[in-house]
Amino acid sequence: MARALASDRPPVYQRPLKGSAVDVFEPAIRELLKQTPTMPATVIAERIGWQRGLSILRERVRKLRPAARRPHRPDDGHRTGTRPGRNEAG
Repeated sequence: MARALASDRPPVYQRPLKGSAVDVFEPAIRELLKQTPTMPATVIAERIGWQRGLSILRERVRKLRPAARRPHRPDDGHRTGTRPGRNEAG
């Protein structure tokens, strides 16, 4: 109480930060997203054995998904081996 009276600011309660229930599952989520970046959070939940509410898992998946997406590359099937203005025969 003496500390509170001596301070020029009101006391602030600070509790130590705890981890999230999802933290333990994050490596498995990252691996699944690396394999299939568009995998729905509900499927991820089934695959990792998630037993809690989906909202906290969906939020984490939403944050991790952009890092798992591969950069867009054109489909190699649309490329040709010819130079512009030339046909394949010559």
